[in-house]
Amino acid sequence: MTIFQDIFLYFARFADRSGVFKNFTKNTGSDEYNRFKAAVDQLPETPIVPGINDFILAASEESVKKRILTFKSTYLFVDYGEVASQQTSLKVQEDYFRLALTVAHPLSANTLNMAEEIVLNDRLFNLIRSIRKYMKNDRQDPFIKRLTFPQEIQPFYAPALSNSFGWTMVFQMSGIAMI
Repeated sequence: MTIFQDIFLYFARFADRSGVFKNFTKNTGSDEYNRFKAAVDQLPETPIVPGINDFILAASEESVKKRILTFKSTYLFVDYGEVASQQTSLKVQEDYFRLALTVAHPLSANTLNMAEEIVLNDRLFNLIRSIRKYMKNDRQDPFIKRLTFPQEIQPFYAPALSNSFGWTMVFQMSGIAMI
């Protein structure tokens, strides 16, 4: 499994499976595509953090925009950035992968009044906090730290993405010889 498939499968567990399967627009494909789709089919029926309906992992602005324009409810968007490596004093390769995790909700400008917006903002913030808490306590793989310090949680507002707003957590994942 590739690092991108691993990241996809890890974060897909936080969203409804039906939203995760929207990433697979073909019933079948190459052997690798079919294995990847089968791995998604093995994800738990119930998401780790209920309340997230759609899921996307991408770095292409156009792909992200096209997908998010179809969303009608809360979604989890995983964006990835640079990869860095260093060698420890014990000559072990340690790799770092920069990620941004966004929990957001699309809405039209006239949908919510200010009080409703505050309530939704609280709910979205609590969703990203729940994901962060799970990741901090995750010891599933002793060679990968899914969440390293420092982290930053910042407001997210994207008029080009269906007026989506929510919260983004920027962090690094680290591991021994991940790449």
